Amino acid sequence: MTWRAYAAGFSAIVMLSGVVHAQLADQQGRREALQSYRTGADFISSGRFEQAAEQFRKAIQKDHLLVEAHYELGQAYMGLRQYPSAIRAYQDAIVASRALRDLEQRDRVAIEMALDDRIREIDESIHGPFSTETILELQARRRQLDFMKRQRTGIAEALEPQAESLFALGSAYFRNGQLLEAEAQWKAALRTNASMGKAHNNLAVLYMLPGRLEESEEEMRLAESTGTPVKPQLKDDLKKVRGR
Repeated sequence: MTWRAYAAGFSAIVMLSGVVHAQLADQQGRREALQSYRTGADFISSGRFEQAAEQFRKAIQKDHLLVEAHYELGQAYMGLRQYPSAIRAYQDAIVASRALRDLEQRDRVAIEMALDDRIREIDESIHGPFSTETILELQARRRQLDFMKRQRTGIAEALEPQAESLFALGSAYFRNGQLLEAEAQWKAALRTNASMGKAHNNLAVLYMLPGRLEESEEEMRLAESTGTPVKPQLKDDLKKVRGR
C-alpha cells in the first residue's frame, strides 16, 4: 500500500470515527477521564479485561483525545480476543493522535495546558503511596509520564504513540486473519519509526506463512539490526521451510 493510499484509507477512518468531532476536554473532564484511565490501568494489569474496557470507554467519553485510553482499550479487547473491537480502538488512537497534532498547530497553549494536567496527575500517582502489588501499574505510569514529558517539548514527539498504535493495529488485523491489512500497518509503523524492530520481527513471521522466505529472512536481519532479538525458533522454522 502506498502512503497516498494509506492516507486515503486513514481519511475514511476519520469520517467513521467517534473522534472526528472531538475537541479538547475542559479541565474537569480531563481529570475525570484520567481517573477512569487509571482505574482501567489497575484492572488491565491484573488481567480483568472486561472491567478495564469499561473504564477506558468512560475515559474516552470524558476526553475523546486521550490517546492512551483508546490504545489501552484496544489492549483490553485484545486480551478478550475481540479483535474487530480492538481494530476500531487502535484506529481511534491513531485518529486522536493526529487530531492532537492538528489542534496543537492551532492552539498550542491549550494543548500544553492539557498535557500539563496529565503530567501532574500521573506524577502525583507515581509519588503517592503504593504497595508491591501495584509495581506493574507504577512502571506503566512511569512510561506514560516519560512520554508525556517528551510530548510536552514538541509536536514531533506525537509520532511515537502513532507508531505504537499502528503496530498494535497491525497485530489486531493479524489476529483477525486480515494479513494484507496487518502487513500494511506494520509497514506504516516502520515509516513512522524506522527503528521499531518488533515490526520487522512480525513481518518476518507474516512473510514466512505464504513462503516469502527471502523477505522473511531480510526482516529478521533488519529486526536484529535494531537490537531486537529474533527467537531461535523463528530462525529454525525458516530453515525447515527452506529445506522442504
